[in-house]
Amino acid sequence: LRKAGDEFERLAEINPEDELIWNEWGITLLNLANLLQDPIHLNESEKLYASAECRFLQAISLGNIHAFYNMAACHALIGGYSSAMYYLE
Repeated sequence: LRKAGDEFERLAEINPEDELIWNEWGITLLNLANLLQDPIHLNESEKLYASAECRFLQAISLGNIHAFYNMAACHALIGGYSSAMYYLE
């Protein structure tokens, strides 16, 4: 997943207007954060959740409607249930 994240970063530099790159990059970071969610890696997983949220926001700003669902999932995973519902609506 880390290598995939690096690859998405490279692709986003080449084509920063591709909403699919930003959405998929966010999903990759979200999965990595979920895998690392334990007391030993707490700070790292929090940073990854925040990075995933930024990628989803970029995808949304570029018109990707699927990123709303992923943003809701991100917020639900970190306990932000009211904001998760906002993005689902």
